Amino acid sequence: MRRTLVFAVAMLAVLAVLAWGAIAGAQEATPVVPPPSQCGIGPRAAAEVEALLAAATPAAGSTDAAMPFVLPAGTPADGPTVAAITATIREALACGNAGGALGALSLVTDAAIARDLAPPAEGVGLYVLTFGTAAPAADAWHTLLAVLDTRELEDGRVAALVIVGDPARSAARARLDYVLFAEQARGTGGSDQYLFLIDGWIADPYVLGPG
Repeated sequence: MRRTLVFAVAMLAVLAVLAWGAIAGAQEATPVVPPPSQCGIGPRAAAEVEALLAAATPAAGSTDAAMPFVLPAGTPADGPTVAAITATIREALACGNAGGALGALSLVTDAAIARDLAPPAEGVGLYVLTFGTAAPAADAWHTLLAVLDTRELEDGRVAALVIVGDPARSAARARLDYVLFAEQARGTGGSDQYLFLIDGWIADPYVLGPG
């Protein structure tokens, strides 16, 4: 009974975000399953990722764990910016569908890997866009469901709420992530062809749970 109630509340929250995003301007309204063929960059080498993590300082535990997530202030992104960050997310999913987490990490900056994947002092780190270590089968490819409320931040980065369909999730089969993008960032071979790379993320910022 409790699990059913938690799931119902989580789904209501997702629907509320979707409805609000439609009003605020959802940029990707039609579900898109980016196939591996749309990945135009090779996967990160495991040794490269391990070196970045080894050099990172473990993050201290947050003292704000009980604080609700609040979207940072910013100005709505213009059309070309929205198109560019949406293209980055779609290709990151395509690369993840092609090569698992190492594929998705090919479009993530070195700084974000060291900062957001490094295990915190008291627990395990995050992994990007829910991909595991191996390339998923075709029936487990991730889907881009929506890009919501894209805004330009004061530090020059762009932020968006991204809803990704994940067949491995038990019930909701989707997750909402807060994703940051850095313009013309350099992170791995060939990345200079992309206007934006992923420069950080908060998984499940509203704590909707796995469903």
